[in-house]
Amino acid sequence: MNATPLFICRLLKRKPVSPWKELIDSLENNPQDWFLNHFTVVHKRNMASFWTGNGYAFFEMYPAELKIPVSQRYRIYKAVNEIQAARFKSTK
Repeated sequence: MNATPLFICRLLKRKPVSPWKELIDSLENNPQDWFLNHFTVVHKRNMASFWTGNGYAFFEMYPAELKIPVSQRYRIYKAVNEIQAARFKSTK
């Protein structure tokens, strides 16, 4: 049995305490406040952004260029994919 997936699951269940917690929660709960381009996800009001161009392993937050922990990168990855899927469905 591999312990890594269980470890990641435990991390994802925790409440994050981080400087970007509010931004990640906004990305998950209010996707209409964000817009996407090829490489970034940008908040419409405060212009904070997440660099997503190199894939989930290299997500960064701009303008501060903060490194994001793996568990939080996965939350961003899931939220960005849900936004892209919702926009794709709405254009059909």
